[in-house]
Amino acid sequence: MDSFLPSGELTALRGHLGGHASHFEASRIGGDRSDPGRVAPDVRRSRVLYRVGEEADGFLSKVRASVPTAVARLGIRPLPIATIQLQATATNDGEFFRPHTDNRHPQTMRRWLAFTFFLHHEPPRFSGGELRIAATEADGGWSTITPTANRIVFFPTGILHEIAVVRCPSGAFEDCRLTLNGWVTR
Repeated sequence: MDSFLPSGELTALRGHLGGHASHFEASRIGGDRSDPGRVAPDVRRSRVLYRVGEEADGFLSKVRASVPTAVARLGIRPLPIATIQLQATATNDGEFFRPHTDNRHPQTMRRWLAFTFFLHHEPPRFSGGELRIAATEADGGWSTITPTANRIVFFPTGILHEIAVVRCPSGAFEDCRLTLNGWVTR
C-alpha cells in the first residue's frame, strides 16, 4: 500500500525518530517485551528503537484499520487482533537481516501478520535494503520489494523473508533505511 500516511504525518514520524536516534540500540533476535532476546550480528545487523512512543498512535490506528484489506489481498484467514507490536529499525551501511520468520520462537508465536513501513527520505540516500519475501514456505521463490517512502507491506509472519544488505556511504542516521515494523498478534 503506497501513500499510507498524509505527508505531514510521515514527516512528523520521521522527525520524532530522528530526535531519538541516540536511543536506538543493537538489534536482537528471538525476543519480545518480556524477553530481550540476543544480539546475533551474523543474522541481524541494525539498530532498533523498541519503544516508539505515543507519537505513533495515529500510525497504529491506521495499521489496525488496514488489516482487513491486507488480509483480503493476501488471501489469508483473518484472526482476532489482540495487540499490535511496533518497533522502529534503522538499517545502515553494511547492515542486513538474514532469512527468517517472525513467529518461530515461543514468545513470538502469537504473531500472525507482519508489516514493514518505509519512512526514509526520498529520494533514498542509500541503496539495497530490499525486503525479500518468499512466495511460499515451500517453493523458495522470492518477491523483492524496493524500499519506497510511505509504503507499507503486510505479509504472514510464518513466511520466510529477509532484508538485503544496505549501502549508505554517509553512515548518517538521517540517510539510512528507516522503517516502522511490527506484528499483529492474536
